[in-house]
Amino acid sequence: MNENNRIGRHLITGLSLLVMAAALVGCKGGTTTVPINLLQSIALAPGQTAALGTPLRFVLGGVGQCGTVRIDWGDGFTEPFGSGGFGIPIDLTGAESQRTVTHTFGGWRGGKTVTVTATSGCEGTARLRFHTVPAAFEIGWIFDPTKRVATCFNAPAVPVVQRGMLVHVTGASTPIVSFCPLGCKYDPNGKLGSSAASNFPFPGFREFSLIVRLSPQVVQGGTGTATFTAGQAGMLELCQNDGALSDNKGGWQIEISADELGP
Repeated sequence: MNENNRIGRHLITGLSLLVMAAALVGCKGGTTTVPINLLQSIALAPGQTAALGTPLRFVLGGVGQCGTVRIDWGDGFTEPFGSGGFGIPIDLTGAESQRTVTHTFGGWRGGKTVTVTATSGCEGTARLRFHTVPAAFEIGWIFDPTKRVATCFNAPAVPVVQRGMLVHVTGASTPIVSFCPLGCKYDPNGKLGSSAASNFPFPGFREFSLIVRLSPQVVQGGTGTATFTAGQAGMLELCQNDGALSDNKGGWQIEISADELGP
């Protein structure tokens, strides 16, 4: 082997060792490089009641600054905040006023999901879940045989259900409904252990029970919480699994809420 080849081999070996050593230094101790500008959190500003129809303040947190972030409020609205025509950059470690954003929720009572994603000048994603106050719609369903009655009706004051929402419907154990002149009194559970025949509006479900419908979805209701994921948008209906409504008396108390799960 001539001298030039020997020198070349030594140079290649030396470079390989240097590259390996650099890699080992980078991996030593499992350390991870943290971005200088990092979005880490979003939280409700303290001292607020998470009510619908009122501006709520949310505080961003992290390290350094963000040029722009995008906030998905989980209710169909998405907004950009920061520089690029939307104000000054967000100082994630500065005064609360420099990293506060505001949003007003309407519509559904229940769970909200807010997701903020860094889009320029920083990295990171943060998510917040919280519940509104009050947490559910309260509905008193009173049966009056002197008025026209129907098997199902749209839940009053409840907004349109959007696809993907997690819907919760809970019936209280009192008051109860009398389904016939001689008694037959049931809470929203209906007749336990029963399976309605074909002459009932909802065969196969419990007789005289609460039925929740988001057509074409049909869900068995009761005094426990019936929870389901909306497969489509539509109006939520409350139904009674009874084919003869004219002799019914009494009422049920029902709570309805929904979790908007966001992206």
